[in-house]
Amino acid sequence: MGKKNKTDDFYEALKVMGAQKEKELNRKIKDLLNDKRIIKLAGMESHIFAKIVQHLQESMETLSAFGNFPTKRDIANVAKMQVQLENKIDHIEELLSEATTDSHAGQSSDSMWQSAKRDKQSDKRNIIKKLLKDSLIQGTKSLHE
Repeated sequence: MGKKNKTDDFYEALKVMGAQKEKELNRKIKDLLNDKRIIKLAGMESHIFAKIVQHLQESMETLSAFGNFPTKRDIANVAKMQVQLENKIDHIEELLSEATTDSHAGQSSDSMWQSAKRDKQSDKRNIIKKLLKDSLIQGTKSLHE
């Protein structure tokens, strides 16, 4: 019974000391983080680091032109153009669907469906070709700007 009390007392004392040390450590960390000198130093360092990163990005842009490989910015531009192209295609498909529905209102449903399907496929191919051509031209222009 005496051993159990000693063990319990030891762990209780350890728990109390651990809590005290934790409070002391937290207070020291808080004091250091609130030190204006450290905040200024960190601010200056982050400003310098931002300039270094910007310089590296500009250097990579220059090197990519010589190596003829895309940069992160180039890939982002292509992705943006792809999304725009998909949105344009969706919009055109909606317009074509509305136009074919309106133009074939007097025909029977089977012949109307066949005719609309042919027209839509042909128009869709032509429009997609034109959009791809235009977007590629725009994309190459934006890459060279």
